[in-house]
Amino acid sequence: MRLAFFGTPEFAIPSLAKLSEAGHRILMVVSQPDKPRGRGLKVIATSTKAWALAHDIPVFQPPKLNTDEVKQRLAALKPEVIAVAAYGKILPTWILDLPRYGALNVHASLLPKYRGAAPIPWAIIRGEGSSGVTIMQIDPGMDTGDILLQKAVAIGPYMTGGELHDQLAVLGADLLIQALEELPQGKLHPIKQDKALATMAPMLHRDDGKISWKNVAGDIHNLVRGLCPWPGSCTYWQGQPLHIWKTDLISVRAHEPAATSGGQILEIGAGGIVVACGQGTLLRLLELQLPSRKRLPVHEFINGVKLQEGDMLG
Repeated sequence: MRLAFFGTPEFAIPSLAKLSEAGHRILMVVSQPDKPRGRGLKVIATSTKAWALAHDIPVFQPPKLNTDEVKQRLAALKPEVIAVAAYGKILPTWILDLPRYGALNVHASLLPKYRGAAPIPWAIIRGEGSSGVTIMQIDPGMDTGDILLQKAVAIGPYMTGGELHDQLAVLGADLLIQALEELPQGKLHPIKQDKALATMAPMLHRDDGKISWKNVAGDIHNLVRGLCPWPGSCTYWQGQPLHIWKTDLISVRAHEPAATSGGQILEIGAGGIVVACGQGTLLRLLELQLPSRKRLPVHEFINGVKLQEGDMLG
């Protein structure tokens, strides 16, 4: 099938690869513009742009979609369908109406839950036991279109946002291929989303990773793994940022809340740093990082810092 592909980050790469392997003709990859990254603010190509150029596929990176140039270039392609995976902007109606089969989106949640920019981390942060991928017929709303295909996966108690991302990217690619095979045959039966069940997954910012030790240990554990690898979870120790990358819940009886404050270090050992949390719960820190230092397992971390029982995090 002749298609235009809209996508920007690494999540979209498995879909591009599967489309190419399946023999679909990718007429053009439309990506967000390249942006400066890293400490040196060097402009780096988006993941989809790099993939497309390596496979001799034209790339288009318009800052805005509602321009005459965009309309002319997309209309000239005459795509049968538009495939979308994490593009980063809502497509205007005229683009949705351009191809014969409309536009299909690979969305990393079980819609109508977790509509928005960051469905993967929010599902983990909120303690969901499962997530999945939805292939959706795009309409003008924010992830409100009809559901064409869905498949669920379990979220393990220690699964990180990065691990779930990689799993759903591959699953989404497989479902997209299935959708493109079944769509022309009339085998897909669109299902309207139940608005009453909708939840939102807004874009994340660095401040979202700030740990509040007043929260219960389970919520902090979910925050840490949901925000790994980006933006990461952070607290403060002796006035300097301390990133927490991996934690473990403690199943023993909780401590007496009145005896300690949230964020107080209760125990330090090679097996972990035990910290008091809200409602008498306990959290074990397993992987940490100080500014300008490497991310370290706890047994290495405690050898390089003068951490003491009774110290406060916060």
